[in-house]
Amino acid sequence: VKNIQDQLQATAGAVGGAGQAATQLEDVNRLLNLIDADPALTTGIMGSLLSYIPGTGANIAEGLATTLRSNLALEALKALKATGATMGALNEKEFNALETQLTELDLSKGPETSKIALKRIQTKYQNLIADAFRDAEEQAAGNPDGQRALDGLNRIFGGSKPEWTESAGPVVPSGTQREGETLEEFKKRMGL
Repeated sequence: VKNIQDQLQATAGAVGGAGQAATQLEDVNRLLNLIDADPALTTGIMGSLLSYIPGTGANIAEGLATTLRSNLALEALKALKATGATMGALNEKEFNALETQLTELDLSKGPETSKIALKRIQTKYQNLIADAFRDAEEQAAGNPDGQRALDGLNRIFGGSKPEWTESAGPVVPSGTQREGETLEEFKKRMGL
C-alpha cells in the first residue's frame, strides 16, 4: 500500500511540476517575443531606463525577467525532480547550471545576449518537459498511474504532447558553447 501511495504521489508531483515548468516556458516565450518586437526599447541602456516606467514594453519585459529569475522557477524544477521521476542527467549540477542561467539573465546587456540566455533557459525547460513525457509514456504501458500522469501532461499542454518534445534532447548540463563549436554554430543551434 505504501508503495502504491508513493507512486500516486510521484505521479501527481510530476504532472504538477511539468505544469509549473510549462508556465515558466510560456514566460520565456513571451519575453523573447517582446524583445523581438522592439529590441532597442526592451533591452540595453534604453530598456533599462524605460523599465521603470509602468506599461512600457521594457517594464513588462523586466517583470517577466524578474519572474524567471525568481526562486519559483527553480523550485518548480526541484519539485519535479523530487517526485522520483528519472529525469535523465538532471542532478544538483543541473540545478546549479539553471540557477546560474536564471540569475545571469540581464536585459541591460542587450537583445542578443538576452536572447542567448533565454534560449538556454527555454531549452532546459523543453528538455525537462520532454523527459517528463518520455517517463510518463514508459510508465503508461499497463500501468493506470502512468496513464494518469500522461493524461495530466496532455491536459497541461492543450490535449496533446507538444511537437517540440520529439526533437528535445534529454536534460543535460548546459554551458556556453560546446567544445569546438564556433559562435555561429552556437547561435544556429540556439535559434538566434
